Amino acid sequence: DALRAAVAAAPQAGVAVTLSGGVAEAGRHGQSLTAVLSAADAALYAAKHHGRNRVVAHEPADHTITVEAG
Repeated sequence: DALRAAVAAAPQAGVAVTLSGGVAEAGRHGQSLTAVLSAADAALYAAKHHGRNRVVAHEPADHTITVEAG
């Protein structure tokens, strides 16, 4: 989330730039690289769906939890 905030705080050539991210953890969200990347991808799409400019961590129990900066 610190990276997301830093990107949002530094406009490029006068244009606002935002960053959305999806996070997944090996072992917790899958044993294979494919499974972990799939979980992170699902979290990224959730971040975009919920308004962009946020980081979402994948949560297997209810699929995603949104984590936003203040």
